[in-house]
Amino acid sequence: MALSQYFAPVAVNSSGRKLGWLREAFRESELGVEACYGYDLLDEDLRIFRQIFPDLLSGFGGPAPSSPPLSTPTGAAVNRGLHIPQVKRMLSEMTAILGNIEPSWTHTASNEELRDVSDKLDACTRVWWERTHAVERIIETIQWSAVNRTGYIFPKWNPHFHGINQGDIELGVGGPKSFFPLWCPKSNDIQQAYAGTIVEDMPIHQFGITWPTLVNSVKVNDQATANLAQQAGRAVGNALRGAAELFDPSTGKKQFHGQVPAVRVYYTYIRDMSMNLTGNPVEMGTPRTYWNYRVPAVGSDIPTGLINPNTGQDLTRKAQPEDCYLYPWLRLVIWTNEVVCYDGPSHAFHGKIPAVKLTLDPWPWDYLGGSLVRDIASQAEAFNRLARSIDHREQKKAKPPRQVNMDMIDDTTAESLKRLIETPGELVKVDSFREGEVIRPLDDPRNNEIQQWELEYGKSLIESMTDVLGLNNLQRLAESRQIPSGDTSEKLLQITGARTQRKGNIMERFCADLAPMVDGLMLEWYTAKFRWRLFGYKGQTIYDYDHDPGTMVPANIPGRPLPTGMVFGDGRSGMFDSRIKRARYLMTTMGVQIERGSLLDVTSMTRQLLELRLYQDPNFPKDPISLAESLRLNNVGSLDDGEDKDSRIGRAKKWARIQTETLAALQALAQQIMAAGDPSAQLATMMQTLGAGAGGNGGGAHDATGRPEGRPPSYEAPPVMETRDNGQRTIINTSDRTRE
Repeated sequence: MALSQYFAPVAVNSSGRKLGWLREAFRESELGVEACYGYDLLDEDLRIFRQIFPDLLSGFGGPAPSSPPLSTPTGAAVNRGLHIPQVKRMLSEMTAILGNIEPSWTHTASNEELRDVSDKLDACTRVWWERTHAVERIIETIQWSAVNRTGYIFPKWNPHFHGINQGDIELGVGGPKSFFPLWCPKSNDIQQAYAGTIVEDMPIHQFGITWPTLVNSVKVNDQATANLAQQAGRAVGNALRGAAELFDPSTGKKQFHGQVPAVRVYYTYIRDMSMNLTGNPVEMGTPRTYWNYRVPAVGSDIPTGLINPNTGQDLTRKAQPEDCYLYPWLRLVIWTNEVVCYDGPSHAFHGKIPAVKLTLDPWPWDYLGGSLVRDIASQAEAFNRLARSIDHREQKKAKPPRQVNMDMIDDTTAESLKRLIETPGELVKVDSFREGEVIRPLDDPRNNEIQQWELEYGKSLIESMTDVLGLNNLQRLAESRQIPSGDTSEKLLQITGARTQRKGNIMERFCADLAPMVDGLMLEWYTAKFRWRLFGYKGQTIYDYDHDPGTMVPANIPGRPLPTGMVFGDGRSGMFDSRIKRARYLMTTMGVQIERGSLLDVTSMTRQLLELRLYQDPNFPKDPISLAESLRLNNVGSLDDGEDKDSRIGRAKKWARIQTETLAALQALAQQIMAAGDPSAQLATMMQTLGAGAGGNGGGAHDATGRPEGRPPSYEAPPVMETRDNGQRTIINTSDRTRE
C-alpha cells in the first residue's frame, strides 16, 4: 500500500481529509512492522512462554489449537499434566534482575545559577520513582521484550493518577503491537521516523471523561473491547466474536457479555516541517496552556538571545526557515476511526515521541529483535520430555503392568496390548502361560530403572538454557550486590561477562532515552503546590517566586557571559517569550548523566571500594563530601570555597583548613585552661564535654627509668600539635616526653 499523499494535511484541512490520511498512514505503519521478521511469530512466542499445548488443554477440557504445537508430549500414556515451566522461571528471574534498578540518572547544570533546579529534579525523580512504582512498569517492559521481542514504555501525565485531580507521571507499557512508526530510518531510531502512532484501547467511560463533547461521535471497537477483556483475565474464546453473536436485534445495540466496551484511540506524533509563510507571527497551541507559543514569520526580525549592554534592547536577525517551524516540538493528532479529537502542538516539553523502545536481543537488520523464548524453547521441551519419561517409569515401578492367563479372562487385541504395556497398573490377557501360572509381570522391571546419564542430561539442558540467556552471570551479579566492602573491585569485574555488560548497556540506553522525557514532564507539571506536598518548604525553588510563579522553569533564564561583555541567553531576550521555550533552553543547559555500568551496580560498587581505598591514602586529596557523594549518602552538607568548591582539590583544601582551625581552637583553649591554674581538672572537664574523656597521670614508677608506668604524665609541657601513623592522624602532645 502507498500513501496517496506523503505528508500530513495541514491542520486547517477538514476532519474528513485528515482522517483519510491518518488511516492510510497508520495502515502503512502496520504493514511496515508486519513485514519485519518475527512479527508473524509473536502469538506463537506468547504460547510457548505460557506453555499451552493441545494435549494439555484437551486433557483439562480446554480448546486445542488447530495448528500443531512446537512441542507435544508423545505417547498417550505419558503423564500429560506434568510440565515444568522452565521458560517462565528463567525469564522471570532474568527480568527481575535486570529490573532491580534505581533511578540512576542525575542532573548537572552548566550554569551555576541553575544548580537549584537540577537539585530539585534529582529529588523529584527519586520521589516519583517510589510513589508511582516506576520500577514495576520497567520490569513489565523488560518482560514484553524478553517474551515478545520488543517492548515500549510511554511516559505521560495522568491528571488522576493518585485520585481525582491528583496527577502524576505515568508510565504506560505495551508490546510490539502498541506502537507503529512510519518510515523509520535504517538505524531503527523511532525518534527519527516521520511519524509514530501509539495505540490505546480506552474504556468508553474514560473516553467520555477526556472528551465529553465527542463521546456520542465514536463507536465501540470490537478488537479494543476483546483486548481489554483479555488483559483483565477474562476468557473471551476467540479474539473477535461474530457480528450475529454480538448484535442484539431487540435493542439494536451490541452485547458485550460482561466485557468493558472500549474505543481504540490513536496518538499520532508527526515530524511536521510546515513553516510560517504568512508574514505575521502565528500563535500555536491552546491559549493559556503550557504548550502555547508564538512562531515568527520567515524573514521577520527575531531576537538573537543577546542584549545590547548600552541600550538594553534585543539584538535581532532575520528569521531563517528553520526558525519558523509551526511544530518545532512535533505535531500531535489524537483520533479515532470516526473523529479527530485534537490536532495541534505536542503537549510535552521534551519535544519527542513519548515512546521508548526496549529490545533485549537487538540486531541491526531486525527492527523487532530476536526472541529469547525461542532460543530456549527446544531445550525446555526436551527437559520436560525427560521429566515425563522419568515420571512414567516411576509410576510403572509403583504399579507395574501385569499379564494374566487368557483362559481365565476374555481375549484382547494386539493394539490394546501395545497401549496397556505403557500404562501403569494395567492387566493384559495372554495364553502362553505355564500350567498353574495365573499372573506374571508384563515388562522387565530393569527397563524402568532411572539411569544416571538421564539425570546428567537433564542437568546439562538446564545449564544450556541458563548459558543461552546469560543467566549465570546475572545471578552472580545479583549476589555480588551483597558483597561486603572488604572485597576487591577485581572480584566484581570477574563475575560479569561481555554479554552481561551488553545487557547492562542496553538498559542504560533505555533509561537515558527515558530520563529526558520524565524531566520534561516534571518541569511542565511539577508545580510549586505539587512539590510542597512532596517535600514541604524544601521542595520550593527561588524560581517559584519570579514573574512566572509556581514552576521550576525560571522566568529569567540565567545566560552565559561572553568575552564581549554581552550575555548569550539573556532572560530579558524575546526569544524566551513562552514557558515551553524557556523549558527547552533549560533542558539543553542541564545534562542527564548515567554512569556506565551503574544500572547493574558494577561501576558504582567498584567506584565505592576505590573511594574507600583512596580515602586512606594520605597523598590523595580527600574530604567527607566527595566520599559521601560516592557512597550515595544524603544530607551531608556542602563545602563552599569560591569557584573551586566542586573540585576534589578545592574541597580538600577547605576541609584541611577546617581541621586546622578546629585543632588550633582546641590548642588555644588548652593554653587558657593551663593559665587558669588547675589544668588537669578543667581540661578533663573540657575533654569529657567533647566526648573524648581525659586520663589522669601515670601510675607507679618503672624500675629501670623511675618514670611512671604506662601513659606519660600529661599537662607538664605546653600543648603542641603532632602527627602519628605517617601523617594519618593529628594529636595534641602535652607530656614532657621528648617529642619526635
